[in-house]
Amino acid sequence: MNIKKGFAKETILNAFKSVGKIRPRTDHVSILKLAALTIILLVAFAIRLFPMRWEIDPTTGKTNLLLSEFDPYFQYHFTKYVVDNGFLSWLWWNDTQRWYPNGFEVAKRAYPGLPLTAAFLYKLFSTLGVDIDLMSFCSLFPVIMGMLACLAIYFLGKDIGGVPVGLFAALFLALHPSYIQRTSLGFFDDETVGILALIVFAFLFLRAIEGDRPINSTVKYALASGAFLGYFCASWGAAFYPIGLTALFAFVLLIAKRYTRRLLVTYSITFGLGLFIAINVPYLSPRYLTSMAVAAVAGVFSLLILAEILNAIQTQRWKTITVIVFLALVVGAFAVLWQMGHVQGLTGKFLSVVNPFIRAESPLYESVAEHRISTWGTIYYDLGFGVIFFIAGLFFVCGNLNNKNLFALIFGLTSLYFACSMVRLLVLMAPAYSLLTGVGINGLLKPFVTLIREPPKISVKKKFGLGHVGKEFSGAAIFLIFLILMTNVAFPMPRVYRQIYTPTT
Repeated sequence: MNIKKGFAKETILNAFKSVGKIRPRTDHVSILKLAALTIILLVAFAIRLFPMRWEIDPTTGKTNLLLSEFDPYFQYHFTKYVVDNGFLSWLWWNDTQRWYPNGFEVAKRAYPGLPLTAAFLYKLFSTLGVDIDLMSFCSLFPVIMGMLACLAIYFLGKDIGGVPVGLFAALFLALHPSYIQRTSLGFFDDETVGILALIVFAFLFLRAIEGDRPINSTVKYALASGAFLGYFCASWGAAFYPIGLTALFAFVLLIAKRYTRRLLVTYSITFGLGLFIAINVPYLSPRYLTSMAVAAVAGVFSLLILAEILNAIQTQRWKTITVIVFLALVVGAFAVLWQMGHVQGLTGKFLSVVNPFIRAESPLYESVAEHRISTWGTIYYDLGFGVIFFIAGLFFVCGNLNNKNLFALIFGLTSLYFACSMVRLLVLMAPAYSLLTGVGINGLLKPFVTLIREPPKISVKKKFGLGHVGKEFSGAAIFLIFLILMTNVAFPMPRVYRQIYTPTT
């Protein structure tokens, strides 16, 4: 009797209904968001594959993927050595094929981040059964990293301004000419992982300092941000930028009287772990701690500690005494370390980026095309009409200066300065440009979209002979913004295509 009941029609139908309840519940808006993000990622991936047309042999139809430029071949050589000899073999590798007769000590003269990452992923895919040669894998590697960077900046933009900002930021990074150039098929160089690490680091650091987050979650995000900062240091010489950017951001928060203990915890964990990883990279070594950028980190850390001490002191008199004594000790210690040579100022190309006027004194840097000072024409040629929305984004974040918008503002202004100082650093501006352009477009579209969705509830009296703004005007404004955006990608040969539609060299 129980068996018959178990196979009854009602029982079976109820069982199927229970299974149906397990499926994830979603709505049309979520599906549209996912579809838009997927399309953007596919565009980012596909447009970086354009140089593949020159890799196809017209006689046999076979595709032979190669690398572009000179540096990617060194990175490939480094990666191949790690794949063939193990992940620690490079520490004692003296490459006699690169420099003769004494050889080239790779560990002391090269960043290991990119080759180790590529070697690890290549071995992982090989273990999973993916049949691909190392040269082809290294050629496709920057394309994949460029797509992942677009995904990462979506989440960063979403945290700063919501889903629309995230989608716009991902779209503009996917189509940014300078970033496409550095992540196209065959360009296997440091920027491929450097920009991705920068975006993820910023995302994790801003998550860590959120005020409504439990302290355990803050520590986890701080550890993750420190790991990505260390990875950036081990991968690209431009690591001074995120280090200085974060120190400046924390200093501005102090000046704006936004200090919290959470900021101190996040700052100390992030830089503690990040710099620990950096000094264990043979090319950087402990002397990395003597650089001026790291000295600035230590100075801001001292001010954060001072702010924490002052919060515990009740009387104004003891606060004044504490500030005077503390600052005297810090300044005195810095002066002694500077005099003894333990703190070094910026030199070489790093100093020429901060102060481009001294570049003429170094013919070596001046002779390199990518080290030249950017002209406004170059910047406009690279960004197009998007500059308008970038400026609008700066305006909108200034109108609501919470911590995340303050970071975006500092990120945008500093990256713009360095991009103006050196042509090559236009790629460093790409994430900030994409973020702020997304903020600008979202801010401009929001009132018009609101007018279209909701009819005006209150009749507006005519003033100077003008009535209320109707839906037609809003639709025209949205269409005009769309037309301006399309100018960058709709003309016969805009730079976004010219930059990518070239063979590898």
